[in-house]
Amino acid sequence: MKDIFEESIPEKQGISSRCICDFINALYKRNITMHSILLFRNNRLLFEGYYKPFEKDTLHRMFSITKSFVSAAVGVLCGKGILSLDKPIIYYFPEYCSEATHRYSKEVTIRDLLRMESQHNISAFRQSDDKDYVRAFFSVPPTKVPGTVFSYESSAAHTLSALVEKLGEKPLMDFLKDEFLRDAGFSESSYCITDPMGRSKGDSGLMATPTDIGIFAHIFLNDGRVCGRQVILSDYVRSAVSFQTDTSVKGSFRAEKYGYGYLFWMQPYGGYMCYGLGGQLGVVIPQKNIVLVTTADTMEQKSEVGDILDEFYKRIVQNAKDEPLPTDIKAFSALEDLKNNLAVSALKNDRKNTENINAVYSMEPNAFGIKSVSLSLCKDEGSLFFNTDSESLELPVGLGKNKSGKLPFYNYSCISSMSFKGKGDFLIKTQVTDEETSPIYMQLRLNDKGIGTLMTKTALPDVFGIFNTPYIIKGYEKITPLPQMKI
Repeated sequence: MKDIFEESIPEKQGISSRCICDFINALYKRNITMHSILLFRNNRLLFEGYYKPFEKDTLHRMFSITKSFVSAAVGVLCGKGILSLDKPIIYYFPEYCSEATHRYSKEVTIRDLLRMESQHNISAFRQSDDKDYVRAFFSVPPTKVPGTVFSYESSAAHTLSALVEKLGEKPLMDFLKDEFLRDAGFSESSYCITDPMGRSKGDSGLMATPTDIGIFAHIFLNDGRVCGRQVILSDYVRSAVSFQTDTSVKGSFRAEKYGYGYLFWMQPYGGYMCYGLGGQLGVVIPQKNIVLVTTADTMEQKSEVGDILDEFYKRIVQNAKDEPLPTDIKAFSALEDLKNNLAVSALKNDRKNTENINAVYSMEPNAFGIKSVSLSLCKDEGSLFFNTDSESLELPVGLGKNKSGKLPFYNYSCISSMSFKGKGDFLIKTQVTDEETSPIYMQLRLNDKGIGTLMTKTALPDVFGIFNTPYIIKGYEKITPLPQMKI
C-alpha cells in the first residue's frame, strides 16, 4: 500500500490539473466549509490539500465513515469462521435475551444489520435512557420486520462494533490495526471515541487522518488485499461494496438514493463510498481507479455533501482520460498555488473597528453558572469571555479572520471569526475542529442599555447545549466605549 503515497503530476494519470482547480474553486463558490481534499488515481496521489488550521496529521472526526470500518472488521471475523452473517446477532449476546425480548429482536441477523435492515426505524439508543446502547438495541420495541426495508439507524452499526469487540477481544481500532491497518500504514495515533459503557462508538466515533481514509478506501479498491496479503475475504469485499438494498425512499438527497451495501453507500459510475456526517467522504470509482477523500463541515446544509459529489463527478470523473495528458505547467503551477493558500473561510467583514472595545455585562442566574459576558476588541483581534464564580473562559476571535483557541466549557479546539453587522451589532462564528465538529453562531447587540445575545449550534442534539440557549442580561457593568465602525 505504500505506493499510494507516491505523488504524481495529475496529467500523467489522465486528469487535468485545471479540472482539479475547477473542482476546488467550485466548492469555494458554493461556500462549502472544506477541511481537506485528497485525490488518488492508479494508486498515485495527485492532490493533497489541507485548509488551515487543518494539517496532514490532524486527527479528524470521521463520523459514520466508522461504519465502513465496522463492516471491514465483520468481514475479517467472517473470514476466520468466527461468525456467520445469517445468524441472529442475539446468538452472540445471550445476556440480552429474555422472554420479554421481542421476536424481531431475536430474529434480526448480522447481514440485516450490515444492510441497515434492522428492526428499528430510528436508532435505539436515541429512544432510550439506557446507557448500555447494545441492551437498548435489543430492548427498545421494534418498528418494522427485520430484513425487509432500509432504514439508516446508527444502533445497528454500534451493535456490530460491540460484536467485533466481544469476539475479537479488543477495541475496534486495535483489532483492525493488528489485523491489517498497521501493515497498510494507518496512523498509530488514530482511535475511536467510546460510549458510556466504554465500547467503541462503531456508528460514528473514528478519529483519523484523511490519509487514513485514503488507505482504507484503497484496501477495498484492491479487493481486500494489503501488501499482497488477503486480509478480508474477496467475496465479502465484493458484497460489501455492491448493491444490497434500495434506499430510494429513505435517502435524504440524490447521493443517498443509489443503494446501500454492507455499511457502504452506492454511487454512480459503479462507485461506492464511506460517508460520514458533515462531508467526511471516501469515494471510490473502480472503473476509473479514482479515489476522493474529503473532510469538511456541512452541518448547516446537509445537501452540500451532494454538491461536493456533483462537482467531483462533473469536474473530475467525467473528464478523466485513460491515457496520460500533455503536461500543463501553467495549470499545475496554479494548482500548487491554490493548495498552498487553502484555509477555512472566516466571516467576511467590510467595516473597520476604530476604537478599542472593553465591555462587560452581568447576567441573570442561569443553568450554566455564567455570571457575566465580556467582549474586548483591539483593531482586528479580540476575545469573548464567559465569566463564572471560579474562572474566566476565553474565546479568541478575529475581525474578518479566524483565530484559533479552545471552546469555553468544552475545551475543544476551534477557530472563531467576527464581523460587524451594524452599529453595536456583532456576529461571531466559531467552528469546532475537534472530536466534535460544528459551527456555532453568536449574535451580540451592544448599546447603553445592555447586551442582547442569541446563540445557536448545528451539532448533534446532545452536544454544545450551552451555545443553544437564550440568556437574560441584567445590564452592563462597564463599556468603554460603544463600538464604532467605519466602512
